[in-house]
Amino acid sequence: MRLPQIVIDTNVFVAALRSQYGASYKLFMLLESGKFELNLSVPLVIEYEEAGKRLVGKKSTLKSRDVDNILDYVCSVANRRKSITCGDLF
Repeated sequence: MRLPQIVIDTNVFVAALRSQYGASYKLFMLLESGKFELNLSVPLVIEYEEAGKRLVGKKSTLKSRDVDNILDYVCSVANRRKSITCGDLF
C-alpha cells in the first residue's frame, strides 16, 4: 500500500520552529515514522528558509545555522519534486 503523500505549508514549518509543544512540531518529529512521505520542491525549500531565518534573533534562540541544519535534515528525508501539484500527490 502506498503511503500518504504530504506537503507541509510554510506556516506549519514556522510554527514547528517557534514551539516544540504544538502539532506542527509533532508533525516534523514524525518525518521518519513511515506514516507518510513528505514532498518538497526547490521553491518550497527556499520559502521555508526565508521564513525560518526571519525568526532568527526575534524572541528566539534560533540561529541561522539551526535553520540550515533543520532544512538539510528535512531535504534528506523528503521526496524531491520539480513542482508540486495536487495531481502529484494522489
